[in-house]
Amino acid sequence: MTRDQIIHDLFTGRNFRDAIEKMEPAHLREDLKMEVMVEVCTWTDEKVIDLYTRGKLGFYVAKVMLHMVINKYSPFYKKYRAMVSEYDDGGNAFLEDEEWQPAKVTSGIAVHVDDIQAREIRELREDKALAEIENLYWYDQELVRLYIQHGNYRAIEAATGIPWESAYKSIQKSLKHIRCQVSR
Repeated sequence: MTRDQIIHDLFTGRNFRDAIEKMEPAHLREDLKMEVMVEVCTWTDEKVIDLYTRGKLGFYVAKVMLHMVINKYSPFYKKYRAMVSEYDDGGNAFLEDEEWQPAKVTSGIAVHVDDIQAREIRELREDKALAEIENLYWYDQELVRLYIQHGNYRAIEAATGIPWESAYKSIQKSLKHIRCQVSR
C-alpha cells in the first residue's frame, strides 16, 4: 500500500470520523479535522508506512489529535481554542464557554466595542488600506471584505459557515498586517 492510499483510507475511515465526533467543543471539529490532515500529510513516506505496518497509525493520529486539542502550547490550541473575548450589544464581554460577564475596565476609560469596530472599518476603507487588502491572500482578503460589510464575526460565521473564532483570528492577523503596511 502506498503512503497516499494509507492516508486516504485513514481519513475516510470510520475510526477517524468517530474520533473527530468525540472531540469538544463541537464547533471546532471541522478545523481540527483539517489541522490533523495537514499534520499527517507533512509526515514522510517512511513514517506513515512504518506506523501503518506496525498497526499504530490510528493510535498515533488519535494522540496527535488529542495533543492538538488539550495542549495549551500546540499551534491548534493557540489558533482556535485560546480564550477570545467577544461583546454583546451592551458592551459586555464574555469568554468562550463561560457565562456573559461584564467587561473589566483596567484603565478607567470604557470604550464601547461598536466605536472600535466602526473605527476599524473606517480605516479599512481608506485608499492605502484598500490597496493593502488587495495584496492579502485570497482567503484573508475575502474575510476582511466580509468584516467591512458585516462588521460582526457572528454574521460572517452565519454567511460563510466559517467558525467565528477562526474568522476572528484570521481577520485580526490581516488587520495587524494592514496597519503595519499603511503606517510605513
